[in-house]
Amino acid sequence: MLFLVCFVGIVNTSFAGEIRILNSYEIKEEIKKIELKINYTKNRLKYLNYTNPNYKTQESLYLEVELNELEYYLEGWQKDLEIRLGYEKLRRNFLICFYTTLAVIIIYIIYGLYKVI
Repeated sequence: MLFLVCFVGIVNTSFAGEIRILNSYEIKEEIKKIELKINYTKNRLKYLNYTNPNYKTQESLYLEVELNELEYYLEGWQKDLEIRLGYEKLRRNFLICFYTTLAVIIIYIIYGLYKVI
């Protein structure tokens, strides 16, 4: 029983110390922001390559590095989203099973009291 109380407490916690645990909606918002930055950076690179087709400027090199970093961050956020969605599914299934079991126990107790009386 103590295990169940501890597990439900951990599952329902949204904060762990000073670190905020993001939910799937917040992670999706971060992914959208990164995708917008990637789109802007790609468009800026296309413009620079169109204006100077045979010449790489310092700005275009900087944008290529920034684009690689953003794509790396995007992959990390997508992995975090997959993990978070799996965690939320596990939590939902656990709570459904827990409350169903609790309801069955309460029904047995009420039925037992009804038979005694």
